Amino acid sequence: VVGTIEESVTVLLKDYGETTEDRYSPGWQAWNHTIFANLTCDLNGNAGEVDGSIFANGLVKATGGLNYSEPVEVMSATKIETTGNSSSTGTLTAPDVTVENGPVAGLVETEEAVENITFPEMDFLALYNEAVATGLVDPPLAGGASPVDDFSGVSVVWFNGDARFKGDLVFDGKIVATGDIRVAGNATISDPSAMGEILSRDGGISVTGNADVQGLLYAPGNIKIAGTPKMEGQIVSGANVKLAGNIDVITYKDTGHGPASFEPGENPDLVGIVAWLE
Repeated sequence: VVGTIEESVTVLLKDYGETTEDRYSPGWQAWNHTIFANLTCDLNGNAGEVDGSIFANGLVKATGGLNYSEPVEVMSATKIETTGNSSSTGTLTAPDVTVENGPVAGLVETEEAVENITFPEMDFLALYNEAVATGLVDPPLAGGASPVDDFSGVSVVWFNGDARFKGDLVFDGKIVATGDIRVAGNATISDPSAMGEILSRDGGISVTGNADVQGLLYAPGNIKIAGTPKMEGQIVSGANVKLAGNIDVITYKDTGHGPASFEPGENPDLVGIVAWLE
């Protein structure tokens, strides 16, 4: 039989095109902030400056003289508490906001619910494979009275277990350890155009000297910076963040891990049939 048959049907359609919410893995919102703490953020120092935004799922506490030269956005899913001499313009948003010295000109305090943000995970297997390919797994560290570990021009250095740098750390790639990372001296980027990263897979990070870093500090554990830190980039912790000492400045810079902005037409429709209704 040769011919044409026409039939009308009713189907249920769905647009499977990706949106900002479903395109990225859980926790992508954390990459929008200068400092992200999955638990608490403790800003404890003098004459400090944080430019950008701070987010913590737990308590954000500012103790000492903390200043913000640019409008700053501080958010907590639990509480924000300032107990020192803080001056800033911007917003404090949390279910509970307490400013010890009363209202501050130019600062907007908003008490409302704030949704938790999931700690974002990173692909450490790819980093390990890169370090293996270049022979930079567990390299020897410098010794002596004033050791300097210089990894300039190296993309990835991998340490199994803890990595303890007793002196200065100079790098412009990625320093990765499966355990805790401790830098007792100064941490600096050798190439001003580079984006360095200090990454712990299972532990925490502590920099007790003077950090002058452009890039990322990332750890599922606690991240602590003491001394006179100056940093341009991001701090992302799966636990607590603490800045102590005479804080210089922590300024936001996109480290390239978060979602790109969406422009009209970037996400074409992807339509599929969900069910045949008739």
